[in-house]
Amino acid sequence: MLSMLGLLVLGGAFVGLLSGLLGVGGAVIIMPLLNVFFDRLGFSVDTTQHLSLGTSLATILFTSLSSVLAHRRYGSVRADIWKKMAPGIIAGTLGGALLAPHLPGLFLRGFFAFFVMLVGVHLLFNSTPRPKTGRLERAMLPVSILIGLISSLAGIAGTMLCVIFLVWAAIDWADAVGTSAALSLPISLTGTLGYAIAGWNVPELPPYSVGFVYLPGMFCLLVSSMSMAVVGARLAHSPRLPMQVLRRCFAVGNILLGLSILRSVLFR
Repeated sequence: MLSMLGLLVLGGAFVGLLSGLLGVGGAVIIMPLLNVFFDRLGFSVDTTQHLSLGTSLATILFTSLSSVLAHRRYGSVRADIWKKMAPGIIAGTLGGALLAPHLPGLFLRGFFAFFVMLVGVHLLFNSTPRPKTGRLERAMLPVSILIGLISSLAGIAGTMLCVIFLVWAAIDWADAVGTSAALSLPISLTGTLGYAIAGWNVPELPPYSVGFVYLPGMFCLLVSSMSMAVVGARLAHSPRLPMQVLRRCFAVGNILLGLSILRSVLFR
C-alpha cells in the first residue's frame, strides 16, 4: 500500500509539472495512475473506474484553484459568460456523476481513452476552430450541459472543451482560457459531490473513502502536484525550452496512452 501511495506522489509531481509547463489538465495522467492503483488493490473494474473518476475530480478541484486566481489577477475571467454557462455545466456534471455508477466500468474506461486520444489530436494539430461571431448565445446552454456530462464521465475538468467552444464563439483567446479555468471549478466541485453521494452506501470501498472519493489518494496527488506546478510555470517562461516540441511530444503520448487503454478494454 505504501509503495502504491508513493507512486501517486510521484505521479502527482509529473501532473503538476506538466500543468504548469504546458497549461494542460492533469486528468490524462491522474486517471490511469488511479486505475493502476485500485487495480493493484484488487478491486473490480467497475469499482476501480468509479473510484478513479471521483478521486480525479476531487484532486482537480484543488489544483485548479491556483490557476483561476492567477487568471483573475490578469482580468481574463469573463464573469458574464461564467454566469450563463455554469448552471448548464453543473446540471450536466451532476447528471454524469449520478449516471456513472450505473454504467459498466469498461465502458467508462473506453470513454476516457477516446477523450484522451481526442485531446492528443487537438494538441498535435492545434485544431482550434476558426472563430465566428453570433454563436455564443444560441449554443451556450446545450454545449455547457454536454461539457459537464462529458467531463463527469471522463473524470476531467473540461477546460480544453470550454476553450475550444469559446474560441469557436469568437471570444478572445486569453479570456477563453481564463474563463474556462473558472468553469472547471463548478465541474470538479459538482462532480466530486456527485461521486461522493453516488458511492455513499456502496460496500467494499477502501477505508477513508467518502463515497467514490478516496481521500489518501487525493492528498498524495495534491502534495506533489501543487508544488511542482510552480516549477512548471517558471520553466514555461524560459526561452530555452522548445514549447512546441514539448506540446507535440505530450500530444503523441496522449494518443499512445489512449490506444493502450482502449486495447486493454477491448482485449481484457
